[in-house]
Amino acid sequence: KKRKIKKQKDEERAGRQNPSAIELSNLPAKGTEKGRAVAITESIIGKELTEYLFTFVGDYRAFPDVPVGIDPATGKPYVVRAMTDGHRVYVAEDTIEESELRGIIFHELGVHIGLTEMLDQTQFSDLLGAFADFGHVNEKAGTSIRIARERAHQSASDEDVMHEALAYYLQFDPP
Repeated sequence: KKRKIKKQKDEERAGRQNPSAIELSNLPAKGTEKGRAVAITESIIGKELTEYLFTFVGDYRAFPDVPVGIDPATGKPYVVRAMTDGHRVYVAEDTIEESELRGIIFHELGVHIGLTEMLDQTQFSDLLGAFADFGHVNEKAGTSIRIARERAHQSASDEDVMHEALAYYLQFDPP
């Protein structure tokens, strides 16, 4: 019975984690007014890349099936404020703090789009293995990786936990 419940939870998480490009492309854009999040993103990665890779929507509730959880680092509720379909990053501008944008760029663009496009499956699996091993040899990183894994367990299927944990690690503890 436990396995059945666990499998059902994994399927539910997997369904929430991977919205289709069609679902995301139908999100209402915030409008033509340039918000602070857009300006900050442009200052980090440039105007052209921001326009090409990012869509800013007003509120996270526009996202399909948004997982809500408790942040293991703070104990406070959180919601996913950015998502990707593998090609574009969708950011809920009204619910995001300016200080979070750099981490979100690392998370969504760096890991979910960048690394998965640059590396083949074997290389990416090796990277995730090295990331997991790094937590065992570096105490500070180990704590951050443990928290990232706890965050990832709330929104990713079991097979994708380390992928999502790497993304959270870079989001909350960027280099």
